[in-house]
Amino acid sequence: MICLDARTGEQIWRRADPETQPEPRLVSRPYRTETIRSDWGEIFGTWLGYSAEHDILLQCGRPAVCHRSWIRGEPDDRMIAYRASDGELLWERQFDSGLRYATRIASIIHHDSIIIQGRAICLLTGEDKTVSHPLTGEEVVWRFWGSSNCGQMIASENLLTFRRSVSGYYDMANHSGTTLVTGVRAGCTASMVPADGILSMPDYTRTCDCSYQLQTSIAMVPGELTVRVELVPEESRKQVRRYDVRLFFLEPEATAPGQRVFSVTLQGEPALENFDIFREAGGNMREIAREFKGVEVEDVLEIGLTAGGGMRPPLLCGVEFRLVE
Repeated sequence: MICLDARTGEQIWRRADPETQPEPRLVSRPYRTETIRSDWGEIFGTWLGYSAEHDILLQCGRPAVCHRSWIRGEPDDRMIAYRASDGELLWERQFDSGLRYATRIASIIHHDSIIIQGRAICLLTGEDKTVSHPLTGEEVVWRFWGSSNCGQMIASENLLTFRRSVSGYYDMANHSGTTLVTGVRAGCTASMVPADGILSMPDYTRTCDCSYQLQTSIAMVPGELTVRVELVPEESRKQVRRYDVRLFFLEPEATAPGQRVFSVTLQGEPALENFDIFREAGGNMREIAREFKGVEVEDVLEIGLTAGGGMRPPLLCGVEFRLVE
């Protein structure tokens, strides 16, 4: 075992354990010494993950999703969490047959969640993570239409990417469900990389004989959302008319000002700057409207929404327009 400084490549220490070690073991060592600090007891897993945020070390397996992914026979029915600073056992969970398939993918530690196949487990307790049901509001086990093929999930702060036949991603900021990029195949490795506001999808299919329509590389960047409303029949176009336009908003998720801030344009002209629904309405789940008089429209009303701050994207709930002349 060798410990290197990741920035300089300097060797910090090297240790050779006896070849006669009868059983596998999990040990921790202080950064700058070779001394074994603690023995962690029973070892069954082949994957370790560490949360510096919560000082938790996770032990589990990394078994195969498909026949080519990983080594067969790896454990898929158990997880153990320790306090990393002293080795104390925090929780242990044995999975039944219904959840064993869900663990057949490398686990992702995301704040207080362990994201596995199609669901998440609480890092602090080992219990299933829950979310608010979008229709009923009741707390339900968080599930998503996740990975089902070779390849690995990747998580950023707000986005989870994976391959589900085609390329797919899940919006973790809003829990709005799985989105599939049809016709484009993600690679068998971790090829959909969200970083610094950009989703990069290089083409990893050049040696694959799978039948996908679009063999291409894609990059997704933040941009303006434009809503186009056709107001005038095609045979009557080229005549400018004036409309009174009302835009309706309601904040369903933010719990404080600043979490969703955006600007709005009408026909390319500024209408609302740094608009915060929570602040303007005085809280969430409260309807608010803004009216604009005499908007000139030749054929199509264009409403532009541009993010301006916070972790949540722009939101428009309804549009009302009335012909003035």
